[in-house]
Amino acid sequence: MDYTSALSYVHSLLTFGSKPGLSRVSRLVSLVGNPQNGLKFIHFAGTSGKGSTALMTASILQKAGYKVGLYTSPFVLDFRERFKINGEMIEKDEFAFLASELKEKVELLNSEGIIITEFEFITALSFMWFKKQNCDVVCLEVGMGGRFDATNIIEPPLCSVITSIGLDHTAFLGDSIDKIAFEKCGIIKEPSPVCSYPLQKPEAFDVIKNICAERNCKLNIASLDKLKIKNSSLDGSEFEYKGQTYKIKLLGEHQIYNALNALTAIEVLEENGFNISSNAKKEGLLSALGHARVEVLSTCPIVLIDGAHNEDKVKALYSFVKQYEGRIVSVCGMLKDKDFKKSVSLIAPLCRDIFTVTPDNPRALENDEMAKVCEKYCQSVKACDSIESAVKEAFKILNTNDVFLAWGSLYIAGEIRKNAIKELNNRKNSKRA
Repeated sequence: MDYTSALSYVHSLLTFGSKPGLSRVSRLVSLVGNPQNGLKFIHFAGTSGKGSTALMTASILQKAGYKVGLYTSPFVLDFRERFKINGEMIEKDEFAFLASELKEKVELLNSEGIIITEFEFITALSFMWFKKQNCDVVCLEVGMGGRFDATNIIEPPLCSVITSIGLDHTAFLGDSIDKIAFEKCGIIKEPSPVCSYPLQKPEAFDVIKNICAERNCKLNIASLDKLKIKNSSLDGSEFEYKGQTYKIKLLGEHQIYNALNALTAIEVLEENGFNISSNAKKEGLLSALGHARVEVLSTCPIVLIDGAHNEDKVKALYSFVKQYEGRIVSVCGMLKDKDFKKSVSLIAPLCRDIFTVTPDNPRALENDEMAKVCEKYCQSVKACDSIESAVKEAFKILNTNDVFLAWGSLYIAGEIRKNAIKELNNRKNSKRA
């Protein structure tokens, strides 16, 4: 297979949906020599902040001179964003080669009645690549939940990192914070130390604390009394922690607390023999950047792209954009299995105009249904047939002192981002003319 056919094959596995459980992926990796065994992992689970915290941790380790694998989901611009080593995506030829090898094993399992899902496939592929490339450490993000997530077949990691826990995927993980926390904490393995987001909800923290005690795992949490937030703007945030000053470009106050969680994980690694300088920590945090995480594409007009899609993420976005109330022109779309009514109730009242779109996903909420919900909070709402048309219409009414805000799902973020950049370039060219 070449890359295009390999990617088509991988996407064909999406038909089988999400099927929590470890038996299938365990069988699959056993057929390729269990490449996950022998690798050193930092394992990340949580409702919000997994990707950002993993990214910051990996960036620090890279600046410290380590060869660092990073496995995250979903992607924004390129499917290969999910697989990186020292910030570089897997090569297309390498992806195709590994996918071809793995496909043979999948077909063997299919003949036995074992059906492999897309996430199980790419998780196994990531293990193969990281092992082949001799990574020193891999920052591994859970796909969904933790206890029965495909990534959880690894041996006890260097550290388990629990990020902010809230309500999401309730059909799979439970309808309360404590039930969801129990599933997330399924990645905690004796005797690996654990790091927790420092502003964890009390009911989630109780579960984390109890499971750590049951499994003889040391629980590590950043000391908030040693934190001083200096400033936060469209350029990022600056804060002081334990006498050291750090800057991050990931926007929003919540990212400061994600950074503290990453720094706590780094401290755990230092206790276990990793050599990580103060400069590596500072440079690593500063250079950590991710698409669609309150990403600023322009400051005049302000153009923000965010993949906020659950209550916690939307609350974090709300905290950041509420200063622009009444100036926001929004393009949004969500999946129907998300709590879209709650999300809309937070962001829509801040908007002057809203254009709704349908994400390219089998679980998509239709644009007209999204529009009906938005109309309860905003007077100017229009359902658009495509992301391209929605962005075009939004930019037609966007003044230089306005804010363009895209939010609702990472499944729309990439396409919106591409079209927003195109519109910004058109504006620049028209001014030159």
